Amino acid sequence: MAQRAWDDTFITVLRKHLKLLPAGEPLAPDASLVELGLDSLEMVGLLIDLESVYEVSFPDSEMNFETFASAERLWAVLTRLRATS
Repeated sequence: MAQRAWDDTFITVLRKHLKLLPAGEPLAPDASLVELGLDSLEMVGLLIDLESVYEVSFPDSEMNFETFASAERLWAVLTRLRATS
């Protein structure tokens, strides 16, 4: 399992959209977000929340299930967007 690299705000926002992740259970960086309850509707909500909290805009090219595959992948994209905004 990869080491956690994200901040507490990220995990708080993300957990709101993972209905199948029990409260208090750690989120493995490489765990499938889809298997934890992230469907297309939740993905839109998560996207809106992340854009608002981190003051970034996800380009159309990043709005796909690959970007939202795991916490570590999503954090990597978010980190890149924050660095370029």
